[in-house]
Amino acid sequence: MSKRFAFKILVKSKKSHKEAVAQVAELAKEYDEVQYLLDFLSKSERGWVR
Repeated sequence: MSKRFAFKILVKSKKSHKEAVAQVAELAKEYDEVQYLLDFLSKSERGWVR
């Protein structure tokens, strides 16, 4: 459930990139799999697109 919610925040929300990442970072404090997702995206050399 938390991964799905994090995905919706990052990809489908109308928030800016920085706002979405900040909101998901708060969620990552509670869920390890969300932190894994954030780590994966931050280590991307080519970035990611919504």
